[in-house]
Formats: sequence, structure tokens, C-alpha cells
Amino acid sequence: MRDFITMLHREWMEWRKVVYIILGIFIALTLLGTYWAHRAAVKMDKNDFVIHSYSEENKVSVQSSDGWGNIQWDSTDSDHPDSLNLRAQMRSEPAKLFEILVGLLRGIMIGINMLILSVSAFYFADALYKERSDASTFYYRSLPISDWVVLGAKFVFGYVGILILSYLLSVIAAMYMPVFVPAIIEEVLGEFNLALSQIDWGHLFLDWGVYHVVQFFWLLPFAMYFLFISASVKGRPLLIGVGILVLVAIVWQLIFGKIGFQNQIVVNLGIFSDLIQDQWTNIPDTLPSDAQVDLFGSFSGYLFTLRTLISLLIGGAFGWGTYYMYRRNIEVT
Repeated sequence: MRDFITMLHREWMEWRKVVYIILGIFIALTLLGTYWAHRAAVKMDKNDFVIHSYSEENKVSVQSSDGWGNIQWDSTDSDHPDSLNLRAQMRSEPAKLFEILVGLLRGIMIGINMLILSVSAFYFADALYKERSDASTFYYRSLPISDWVVLGAKFVFGYVGILILSYLLSVIAAMYMPVFVPAIIEEVLGEFNLALSQIDWGHLFLDWGVYHVVQFFWLLPFAMYFLFISASVKGRPLLIGVGILVLVAIVWQLIFGKIGFQNQIVVNLGIFSDLIQDQWTNIPDTLPSDAQVDLFGSFSGYLFTLRTLISLLIGGAFGWGTYYMYRRNIEVT
């Protein structure tokens, strides 16, 4: 266990700059979002925003008097006059306003998750290849540490660590979300006994944690695949790894496309959008003041499925392949 912790610390020392860059980007985007939210709040307080409703096209357009901001969304209410001030429009559709806010919150959490996970592919593609290219793998293999400990530390740091970072940043962003909401919106929602505090935060964070556990199993083949590529190729591991996936997807589609037999190696990349849509709960038009709102359903039902079993089998196969290639390909020649 001590050797494993030491190897984890070594991974941190090598990749901490990447983590700092991710945190720096997160902080910068948070501050930028806060600035734009403040700017929008000032304009709302000055009543600079005007809403134009287009009944025939079923659209609503929000514009500011000086041209700043031009937002459109669908509207099912055709009884609005051609022009209303923002406060009056929000009063006319408080449930729609609340739905937009919680939709923005869910979108932020999903966006952070997708961006953070993309970093994992870069890490795994370079994790073993980098040590083979500079011959430092000789040093680590000379230590009284098994190869499984070295590979396990890389897996835990680059996969489990990335998932934990994704979860923590998305939770922080969700908790910070109320700061973005201008006071005028809070006042209007308050008039109808609506508030972001009605969100069941505990249930949201628990569901989001289970979602990350599902991702751990279903994306396991990709993590182990890129680690296998990193231990096998003699150059450009990321390009080769992505290229092989694209080629396999094309060939599989040409052979099995009409039959409809899905390629389990690549299908997991797109399945999460369907999973989110299935568990994306609808916000009722009317909410009691003491109602608790769930933003997602339960993801626990996806844990014990055939897809999980297939992912574990494919991931395990790539894991053994990585171990074999790691011992066989000592360095890049």
C-alpha cells in the first residue's frame, strides 16, 4: 500500500501543472460568468431589457436598449402583447423562468463533466509512452515495485482522479449557481413562492455521484484502451488511438449497419446523452412553496446491466493487454 501511495504521489508531481491549469480555467470561467451576470443584473434593474413576443412564430426575443444581449427561446403562450418589459414578462411565465434556471444549472454540471473527462484521454495516451520515450521507465522498473502497482497508480490517478475532480468541480459550480441569479429574478420568483432553494440539493449531489460511478464502468474500456495504446505504439499515441477508434466505427458500420448490431467499443461514447435525457425530470407548472424539486432521476438502475458487464470485460481485456505490452515494449526505439 505504501508503494502504491508513493507512485500516486509521483503521478501528482508529474501532472500537477495540468490540474492547476484545469482549476485556473474553472476559476476564470466562474469569474467571467459572475461578471456577465452582474452586468445583466444592472441592465435588468434599469429596465434596459425589452421582450418582444412573436405569437405566430411562437418565439420570444430578449433585447437590450443598447444592443447588448439578443436571446431567443420558444414560448407556448400566444397571448402576450408585442412588447413587454422584462419584469412583466417574467411574471407572466414564472414556471418557465424557473425551468430555464434549473436547466442552466444542469447544463453547467454536464458541461464540466464532459470537458474534464476529455482530459483523461490525453493523460492515458501519454502516461506510459512518455516514460518509454525518455527511458525513465528503466528507473521505475528497477525499483522493488511490481508492474501492476505502477500501472494501477496510473489508472487510479488518471481515471478515478479525473472522475472525482469532475464531480467536485460540478458540485462547486452548482452550489455557486445562486450567485449568478440577478436580484430581480429572485424577486419575481419569490412573488410566486419559487426559489432555487427548492431544489433537493442532497438528492441532486447523490444522483450526480451515482452518475459518475456509471461513467466509471461504462467508460472503462476507453481508459484502458488508451493506456494500451500508450504502452504499444512508437509515436503519436493520441492520434493513433483516436484514428483506430474512428476506423473501427466506420468498418463496423459498413459490416453491421443494416443489421443494427451495435459496436460496444464505441457506442458508450454517445450513450450518456440518452441516459441524461431519460433521467431529465420535468419541472411542474405549479409548485407548492415547500416542494422539493429533483433535477435528475435515479441513475442506480444503470449500474447492474449488461452494458456494465460488457464494459468490465472489454476493460479487463485491455488491462491484460496493457500489462503484456508494458513488459514487452520497454522503450520507444
